[in-house]
Amino acid sequence: MPAYRRGIFLINGRFQIRFAIYVCTGLFALSFIYPVIIYNLFGYFLNYLRVDPSGPAFPVIEKTRMEILWFLIFFQAIVMALAFLISIFISHRIAGPLYKLGRFFQQAKTGNLTEELAFRKKDHFPELADQYNDMVRGLRGIMEKKAEAISASIEHLERAKNQEGSEMKSNLDAAIAALRASQE
Repeated sequence: MPAYRRGIFLINGRFQIRFAIYVCTGLFALSFIYPVIIYNLFGYFLNYLRVDPSGPAFPVIEKTRMEILWFLIFFQAIVMALAFLISIFISHRIAGPLYKLGRFFQQAKTGNLTEELAFRKKDHFPELADQYNDMVRGLRGIMEKKAEAISASIEHLERAKNQEGSEMKSNLDAAIAALRASQE
């Protein structure tokens, strides 16, 4: 079995980008809550300080609030970029096998049932390759049986062509029976 390298990561770009956007959107929605809570906590703290002016310096806390907010925004952007890249790599393991399976179906449609389907070691859906290969082996078996039945029919017809009377009739009946069997 040849070793496969991951050279192109956007095999099915539309699916993979959509998958990454879904993951990032969910992650963004979940992680957006944390910065909002921190920002609001600082707001409540600043409101408390307005009531008690003898507390820490108001401008220092306001500055710290903005620094933390910008840090959270920056951190959020990095997390989103990493999540997007990780999603592309994960979806590659999904899109790659499906793309390859589609190519093999196209080959099978044209009559090429000789190649065995194999996925890379860490790809998802390895059972699909096994099921496809089992299906192709079954189709090859059916085609071989039909080819044998047709060959037997041709043989009976050739023999009948050179015979006379009842012998010819029995060979023609055998050829017809073999052809009917190959139709099933």
